[in-house]
Amino acid sequence: MGVALWAGRNFDRFARFQHENVAMLDFSPLEKFVVTYAMPDNRWKEDTDSLRIFDVQTGEMRKGFSLMQYQRDNNMLPHWPYFQWSFDDRYAACPKPGNNGISIYESEHFTLLNKKHIVIDNIRTFQWSPTRSLIAYYCEEKVGKDSCTAIFSVSDAEMFWNKNGDRLAVHTERYQKKNVKSSGGVEDVKYSKLTSHIEIFDAREKEVSVLSLALTEQYVSFGWEPKEGDKFCVLVSTQHKVTPLIYALDSSKHIPQLISKFEPSERFTTVAWAPNGGWLTVYSANASGAIMFIDSNGTQPTQMALVEYPGFSKGYWDPTGRYFAAVYTVGGGKGGDTGYRIFTFQGKELFRKNLDRLIQFKWRPRLPVKLSDEKIKLIRRNFKTSFAKFEEEDKRERGRASQEVIAKRRKIMDEFMKIRARFIAAYKEEAQLRIELRGGMDKSEAEVEDLVDETITVLLTTEKVKLEEPADKGE
Repeated sequence: MGVALWAGRNFDRFARFQHENVAMLDFSPLEKFVVTYAMPDNRWKEDTDSLRIFDVQTGEMRKGFSLMQYQRDNNMLPHWPYFQWSFDDRYAACPKPGNNGISIYESEHFTLLNKKHIVIDNIRTFQWSPTRSLIAYYCEEKVGKDSCTAIFSVSDAEMFWNKNGDRLAVHTERYQKKNVKSSGGVEDVKYSKLTSHIEIFDAREKEVSVLSLALTEQYVSFGWEPKEGDKFCVLVSTQHKVTPLIYALDSSKHIPQLISKFEPSERFTTVAWAPNGGWLTVYSANASGAIMFIDSNGTQPTQMALVEYPGFSKGYWDPTGRYFAAVYTVGGGKGGDTGYRIFTFQGKELFRKNLDRLIQFKWRPRLPVKLSDEKIKLIRRNFKTSFAKFEEEDKRERGRASQEVIAKRRKIMDEFMKIRARFIAAYKEEAQLRIELRGGMDKSEAEVEDLVDETITVLLTTEKVKLEEPADKGE
């Protein structure tokens, strides 16, 4: 019983991890470790290793945890995945027992970093930088103590690192009034007059600078562009409509610059950028199923298409950013046929398939491009010049291929003519014998040769020429 892992060129069974009744599984970013969780027979009974961390290469269990000590204040277990990994798999972090800090384990021996927990009162969430061993966290203010952040009167917060770890976006809900009522030792907190804000922290600088953006409407969702990390999309709502907003960061300006605002439309809930940036979708899963495809490559992002797939569960970009899959899974939608539909990055539907009881959908991953960010930027900058060069090479290659076809056909024709000439010579040599066999009659002169002349045209090159319309005679 447990988890089996298949890998290698022949996809053979590579390892097995002993853990009965596994319900959830998660790999570390570099896939050096795998975390498994199995609910104990009695979820409120102490269990020393309901959560286990295994070494992928050896199959050895490196550490076991009991989740009883990680219960939150309301006796609820923390959400999966319980551990957050640093980008290089060197550290694994989880909430400190008692929910008043962070526990960071070194993956070499799975012991606490500096042999102690990091105590942070009223911590609510934290996230690793995607490129550095740097953690950002959010904690609530505590009455009678100074706030541990520079943003006050916050009721809720979400954090979003951009792909290269240079910037951290934090969505905050700020309140103007806070009412606290106590009943039976339990505090009931209510906030009023909430306003949404986006704070952009520049983590490249030693003194982290902050850009603040106040949203005039209620916040719904956020997404960084992966390519450069200087654009982001925010969904805001009013009544029953949602508006996608795209902003760009300008080093000469003190606030993010709005570069595109789309018409309020369906109840969009999610922002999904293509892996290489440039294109994105905003969609409303489990509702109307509307998907908007947006091209943000230019200075003015534009809507390319608006399609519908009612009730679908989630959308997935393929690793190249050329295709987008909308997937309808069991339990994910509100009834209907499970399956998936695949669209181009411009919103054109290419394929659809219904599958009975579809549980999960995953694109096959691709090997990472082994080029530096500077090299990739240079390629993108010179794309038009390179495109014209490659197009010319393709034309020459097509012409070369056509010449090879012609040469091959000429060679076949030459060989045929040689065979034909040999048979004609033999025919002439047998002329006297034929006359004798026919009683002295020569019928060869009366025979009419039936030949068919066939012309074969081979297309070598093509060229498109734009025809100019003739001018009106009255002009």
